[in-house]
Amino acid sequence: MRKVILIISFILFHIFILSQLYYWLRGITRWKYLLVFLAAAETAAAFFPLAGAFWLWGRELKETFLRTGNRILGIDIYLALGFIILLIVRLMAAMLRHPFGKIPCRPAAWIAFLACISFTAIMNGYGHRNAITNRVTSYTVQFTQDGNGTQPSAREMKIVLLSDMHLGVNTDLNQMEDMVRQVNEQAADVIFIAGDFFSSTFEGVKAEELEEIFSQMKAENGVYYVWGNHDVEEPLLFGFPLQKASLARRPAKMDDFVRACGFRDINDKTLVIDNVQFAGRKDMDKTGDGKNKRKSAAQLLGGLRTDMPTVVIEHEPYDLDELQKNGADLVLSGHTHGGQLWPGNILVRFMYKNAAGQKNIGGMETITTAGIGTYGPPLRLGCAAEILVISLYY
Repeated sequence: MRKVILIISFILFHIFILSQLYYWLRGITRWKYLLVFLAAAETAAAFFPLAGAFWLWGRELKETFLRTGNRILGIDIYLALGFIILLIVRLMAAMLRHPFGKIPCRPAAWIAFLACISFTAIMNGYGHRNAITNRVTSYTVQFTQDGNGTQPSAREMKIVLLSDMHLGVNTDLNQMEDMVRQVNEQAADVIFIAGDFFSSTFEGVKAEELEEIFSQMKAENGVYYVWGNHDVEEPLLFGFPLQKASLARRPAKMDDFVRACGFRDINDKTLVIDNVQFAGRKDMDKTGDGKNKRKSAAQLLGGLRTDMPTVVIEHEPYDLDELQKNGADLVLSGHTHGGQLWPGNILVRFMYKNAAGQKNIGGMETITTAGIGTYGPPLRLGCAAEILVISLYY
């Protein structure tokens, strides 16, 4: 049923685009061959994401479909959004009994159509450039030695937080090299990667090149990671999984890859570095091991000391109240991408207690990064490709 609903939604999405192309172009030209050509082009564009999801013959061809399909999806999303904006304007014009509310005359159709095409081109051009331009964002978190504010902090630890690389067919190797260089410039005490190395497949990951790049990333006390909800193998369409979360498994090659990069596992584990306790959590939806269960906040944090700061690395910024109740002082997360695609950067703030940036929740500090990679369309609009640097005073 899930697969049927997604395919129907996908088809309706492209029918909407085709209907709007026809509506506006018939106000511009009566040349039926142009309309036929555009209909064929949009149908062909819809084929690439479908082939990327279901193609079974030839790895290289499947990767081409995935890569091209992601880029086409970005174009179609903003083409559809442009048409939706025009629909709203037409509705308002009709309510005001303005002629634009009816089938527009040729000049109005030209202006509207070109405005929509320009909007799509600008959003995709800027969004792609923004997606491969890394930015370093810094935050400060300060705890007192005794926890009640009577003694000032005496120590400092520098933490780098990365997340959501989404390695795959659209990964820019130059961006990853820049990321490692920028991270190393921070001279961090420890680096944490908050999940989603992959995009629900190992297909298209340039493993050898990326292992060489990531193995150069250094911190005094090492690089640690937790898994995210996309660090599994599962078929996708339109960015949505075609199977139940309980069926998703993580293939051994994903584990082999991160180990070859020199990263250390902290999933459902704890460690102490310079009198700071760190706890990593498995993903809440997809543990990837078939058990689909992780330790509760109480199980993970219950045995930790209360005279040390406790920092939790949690891929998805959920379960924050439980973490706060069980002694977490700071929670570091990713997953949200900061919304990734405008206006998603606005909408996502209604979905999480802390969708992006730093926020105090019930006395517990939380920091959520927009991540470094992209999911689906290789675009970022309204958010940055982010390397987080946290100065922790305790």
